[in-house]
Amino acid sequence: MHEKNQGNLNLDLLSKAKESAIIYLSYRDRSIAEMNRRLSKKGYPPEVIENVIHTLEETDLLNDERFALSYSSYKVEDKSWGPEKLRFELRVKGIDKELAEKVINRTYEKYSQNDLIQKLISKRLKNRQEANRAEMKKHIDYLKRRGFRWDVIREAISDNEGYFTD
Repeated sequence: MHEKNQGNLNLDLLSKAKESAIIYLSYRDRSIAEMNRRLSKKGYPPEVIENVIHTLEETDLLNDERFALSYSSYKVEDKSWGPEKLRFELRVKGIDKELAEKVINRTYEKYSQNDLIQKLISKRLKNRQEANRAEMKKHIDYLKRRGFRWDVIREAISDNEGYFTD
């Protein structure tokens, strides 16, 4: 009798964990690492979490590549993130290095870094047509924080020397 109750308890726990995971996924795609952290935080034992994650992967409800592509597209399109920031954030989300690089390459085939930089500079300059050298340094620092490398920034700026005056 005791073993049967313990089995029911595990099934009940497993069912609750799956339900919790599906609710968590209903808002947006998640990475496997995010799901693992979420279920751990809710107090589910590792074997239950492993079972739930395996089931969700088998049914394609949990897919790191799909998550990474969706996350990357959103952050680049909506926030104009550069590849360095995106690389860091994907790693924080638990995406392995190899997959992150693959996703970053695919993402920046679709979105031109030069165009993103132009968009950010235009937004920062607002209605003004140009900025002086002191302001330029602030804009460059901003672009670096957004995840763009100096060589890409320099190229984008040299394409539009008219933005900056002495």
